[in-house]
Amino acid sequence: TLRRVVAEREAAGSPALIALDGGIDQSNAADVVAAGANIPVAGQAIFGAPDAEAATRALRAAAVRTAGG
Repeated sequence: TLRRVVAEREAAGSPALIALDGGIDQSNAADVVAAGANIPVAGQAIFGAPDAEAATRALRAAAVRTAGG
């Protein structure tokens, strides 16, 4: 699970970023980032949307709010 990967990364003191792919969209992007993913991969949510640019902005906004940036 993502939490396990995050815990292992922290235990190792690794600066590695964690990318998570699969089923990520605007409804869950904030939760994915809050759980520890640094790079939410949301291909279908972006490229399957009628407006890929707007979808990208919405996903980024959700992730930035969660990350505190």
